[in-house]
Amino acid sequence: KDGGGFTHPTYLTGTTEPKKAIFDWISQTQKNNHTLIFIEDWWTYWPIRYLALAEPNYEVVLLDETNINYLRQSKTFIAVGQPDGPLAGLLKDLPAVNSQSSFTAHAYGNKPTLTAWFMAGASSSK
Repeated sequence: KDGGGFTHPTYLTGTTEPKKAIFDWISQTQKNNHTLIFIEDWWTYWPIRYLALAEPNYEVVLLDETNINYLRQSKTFIAVGQPDGPLAGLLKDLPAVNSQSSFTAHAYGNKPTLTAWFMAGASSSK
């Protein structure tokens, strides 16, 4: 369960598979809401996209250089990535949104594996 060697984060698992745990958190916090979900990498995107197929209110987007401006222009979204990965750094540099809440899924050995951040900007209503 905790071999001490290096493995790609894709293959880390736990009592609850981390990508499933992230999806469950999204489902619990975003019931019946249209939810834009940006995913940091291909290996995380496809399992979460698969789990979201039954949820018509979820839009799952693989974040890459072609749609980075979509993330920057979005006011409310969920971002999913490695706790200290490139997406975590990018989120810190977004001036228009702040993390409202987050959830980190852990692998065996209590290793933080994936984090989901609920990001929202200030309300534009007056």
